Amino acid sequence: MLVTLYRNDLSSSQCSDSDRSPVVKFSDGSSRIVSKEKFIISLGGAVVAQRIQLPLTLAWGMSVHKSQGITVDRAIVDLKHAFEFGQAYVALSRVRSFSGLSLKHPLSITQIKVCPEVMLFYKQLKFNT
Repeated sequence: MLVTLYRNDLSSSQCSDSDRSPVVKFSDGSSRIVSKEKFIISLGGAVVAQRIQLPLTLAWGMSVHKSQGITVDRAIVDLKHAFEFGQAYVALSRVRSFSGLSLKHPLSITQIKVCPEVMLFYKQLKFNT
């Protein structure tokens, strides 16, 4: 399972408990035990709310179209149902390195769709140089 470690509240503190804490392996290869943390909300010196939780959230997925303009370190890409010109390029080019790219299904030439006008443009460009 992919997870993201987060800490969005600097007033959190680690809690000790008898439950087993998960070991999270990070993309750099390091592993760390993630303990539960206590988050306290105070108002006028009085504690009005508190929660204890693991500072983890599930990793998320997105459509190829929504991924335009972002760069990620790792991605699992599924192009099985690619349907639009340039969709395979956009999906594959989001990842910083080839080592961070994983294909859910083998890539087929039928999944790589190129706009005919773009192909014509590059053919004309090639012949004019």
